[in-house]
Amino acid sequence: MSASALKGFSALRHRNFAFYLSARLLGTIAVQMQNVAVGWQVYALTVDALDLGFIGLAQFAPFFLLVLVAGQVADQFNRRMIIIACYGVELSCALILLVFTLG
Repeated sequence: MSASALKGFSALRHRNFAFYLSARLLGTIAVQMQNVAVGWQVYALTVDALDLGFIGLAQFAPFFLLVLVAGQVADQFNRRMIIIACYGVELSCALILLVFTLG
């Protein structure tokens, strides 16, 4: 590859950005896997497409409701702590779903 083609990857030389990008990628993959698993489980339990639609709505509703507030929060608070808190909430939700699934 030419030097100009590799210029786009120069941000990965920064250790903190590489960690952030890795965490973002792995977190996105994990959330998508969880979305599929929840939908699959709900459909296996109920065999009702309407319930599956409600699951999709419940997964989309927080984004729709919090999108305007998120910009204000990101401007007022430490973004690193916001990201850590959001990943913590996602982990808590996943653990709660695990407890309900196994229990």
